Amino acid sequence: DSESNVIRWIGKKRMKGHTMTPVTSLAPSAETTPTTRMRKRKRKAKAKGSQQYTADEVELLLHACDGRTFAGSRQAAMIALIWNTGLRHQEALELTPANVSKLGDCLQGVWRKGGEVWTVAVRQAAWPYMDRWMRMRRKTLGWHREGTHLIFATRQKAPWSQRSSRRGLQRLAKSVKLGKRGHYHGLRASFATAMVQRGVPLTALSPALGHHSLRTTELYVQRNAPLDMVKRIVEA
Repeated sequence: DSESNVIRWIGKKRMKGHTMTPVTSLAPSAETTPTTRMRKRKRKAKAKGSQQYTADEVELLLHACDGRTFAGSRQAAMIALIWNTGLRHQEALELTPANVSKLGDCLQGVWRKGGEVWTVAVRQAAWPYMDRWMRMRRKTLGWHREGTHLIFATRQKAPWSQRSSRRGLQRLAKSVKLGKRGHYHGLRASFATAMVQRGVPLTALSPALGHHSLRTTELYVQRNAPLDMVKRIVEA
């Protein structure tokens, strides 16, 4: 068959009075492969906008992290950092202590999407969780001389993978019965919405999100922020 159909014959031999029935199973087309379905879901989610968190929901996630443990302290630091900076998940995973400014008000020399280096402002609410994690990190890993070690690492001193950190947030969201899927991009989108609600202009929000174009930020905000807020910012 020109459609590359696979013909399978049921039965090992023809029985008297019966005919063997051919069963046709179509080979998977390009529209039904797992990769294609995943891409369609991503495009649909992108068009719809990210599921976001309120400030109370973020606090609920942070309080559910056990700061006395290595994993809990690390998880809380990641949540607080993205919620208070708007960094992408991978950008946060690639940070080193050298990126933290001496004044502790921003992250310097951050490699962002597109291969460029940016300076990222950090809201003060992130530092208590970051400081607690850095103390836990030094105590557990023995990294007193920071060097180029990543901020977010495992007990084996290996990089904390996207997959592992993403699963940790998903489990946390389920444990507190948040009713929403745990994902870091939702925290990034929530940061953008919070800044819009506070009247931060798009010209200031764009570099915070690591966008190269103001139009990109405008589209991002339109997708994720309340429409009335978007209108106020765009028309300002």
